[in-house]
Amino acid sequence: MRFAAFIMTYERAEILSLTIDKILSQSYPPQEVLIVDNSSSNETQKFWEGLGNDLVTYHKMGYNSGPAGAAYYGLKALAEKGYDWIFWGDDDDPPKHSGVFKELLSIAGRTENVGIVGGLGGQFLKNRARTRNFYNKELQGIMDADYVAGGQMMIVNSDVVKEGILPTQKLFFGFEELDFCLKVKEQGYRIVFDGERIKKERIARGDTHPDYKWQGKTFGNKELVWRQYYSIRNMLYILKSRHIYTGYIYYSVRNIFKILASYKYGLNYGTQVLRLYKKAFWHHLNGKYGYQGRNNL
Repeated sequence: MRFAAFIMTYERAEILSLTIDKILSQSYPPQEVLIVDNSSSNETQKFWEGLGNDLVTYHKMGYNSGPAGAAYYGLKALAEKGYDWIFWGDDDDPPKHSGVFKELLSIAGRTENVGIVGGLGGQFLKNRARTRNFYNKELQGIMDADYVAGGQMMIVNSDVVKEGILPTQKLFFGFEELDFCLKVKEQGYRIVFDGERIKKERIARGDTHPDYKWQGKTFGNKELVWRQYYSIRNMLYILKSRHIYTGYIYYSVRNIFKILASYKYGLNYGTQVLRLYKKAFWHHLNGKYGYQGRNNL
């Protein structure tokens, strides 16, 4: 089984260095680690040149293509080189332990019709336009999922890429993994993860209740408010492009109420949310995607 990895990065050579070290220290390391550089400076390229490691290759996008653009290139380039499985990696999400790739590839090798294996999978509730993790009581053995979220150790079967299933580059950032995973499932491939392992990890850290499931929260975080623009714009794209109109309407109405709720975090935060939500809807309706820049939001 030929196995490679790509790591997308943007102006973070020090973090990238630590992640590459952990990837190459795996008990089953990739035969190639491709750095996909989204920056326009030469900082990352100089770092790569200084490595002097033939296992680590480099490609400079020449502009900030976002996670969606970098993943598009990484998957396509490594599939064309003949690798069977490809790790989709971020520079700040290294493997948690030395056996991660061995475990994922073992699942891939003994499970039929698999397009993606992840460290953790989730469900997409399309008519409510939201994603959710599994409860402890649902976790058991090798499980099917609708998607693998960012940073959850996703490996992709190159057969998927060879069929032309690739990330939607114009999404730039925000739900790009969800969109890609849904494409993979729509072509009849399975997305799987080890539910029993996740359950054991949760219990070991004290999350023992049968109804426990991890749930992230960024709403109300003033430092991350800009992300909501991309999340809303791209979720609307995902729903409309798949003709999920019930979810599209539900999501649109729900976000109107979220605008009102945002003012409980202060006038400034509420005003920011209103502006971002309006811009996200407007750009979606007018087909304006890609990178918008913090200053433009």
